[in-house]
Amino acid sequence: MNSLTKLGTAILKFPVPEYRFVLNASQRQCSVSKLKCKFLSSFNTKDDKLSVKPVIDQQSTPVVNSHNEWDPLEEVIVGRAENAVVPKFGLEVKVNTAEHQWDFLETHGGEYFPKEHIKKAIEEIEEFCRILQQEGVIVRRPDVIDHKKEFETPDFKSTGMYAAMPRDILLVIGNEIIEAPMAWRPRFFEYRAYRSLIKEYFKKGAKWTTAPKPTMSDQLYDMVLSLFYFLGGAPYTLLNLRKLYQKVCLSWF
Repeated sequence: MNSLTKLGTAILKFPVPEYRFVLNASQRQCSVSKLKCKFLSSFNTKDDKLSVKPVIDQQSTPVVNSHNEWDPLEEVIVGRAENAVVPKFGLEVKVNTAEHQWDFLETHGGEYFPKEHIKKAIEEIEEFCRILQQEGVIVRRPDVIDHKKEFETPDFKSTGMYAAMPRDILLVIGNEIIEAPMAWRPRFFEYRAYRSLIKEYFKKGAKWTTAPKPTMSDQLYDMVLSLFYFLGGAPYTLLNLRKLYQKVCLSWF
């Protein structure tokens, strides 16, 4: 058997082990068998020994890959203030806002925020994006949609709010995107602004989990006087823990 034949036979019979590799400074590990790997082989004609080593194809690792909060940032979603709308003054908004804000919410709920405020917010966010890009970070943005468009479910009617806070609706753990429902009715369909991005990440290998959405019907809200009212906080709170659990929306993510 010549050397070339030995090489071919050795490659066919070589068992692929379950190697593990550290991918970066975060010390996270993942099995090579779960990645697309290329094998480089070299044949030593003097010793008739075949050495085979796996080489990770970096392009095949999931584009969504977050295991801590201190690794160098590579890609991020930054929200938008375009077409931001004052939330309609419903029960869930009332229990989360201070009393001095109620007149403004009742008067302007469902309308666009003042143009000068939106313009300033857009300028600040764009500058933030430019700074990130100058640091080599890939910046992704949600779609621009009209949040003033009224929508209706079997349980309530509302207008939208904005897509300015991705951290409220999206959580990343490892290579999994967790999409959380919102606690406010005006934010019920806020996920639509991020849907094209999430589908893109999903097609590139990310996991995608969506938590159940609450109905947000009036029956889910029990309003009682809050002790925080006497400390300057919102005057009402939700007391019934069973109903509170039913409408838990994880928006604090």
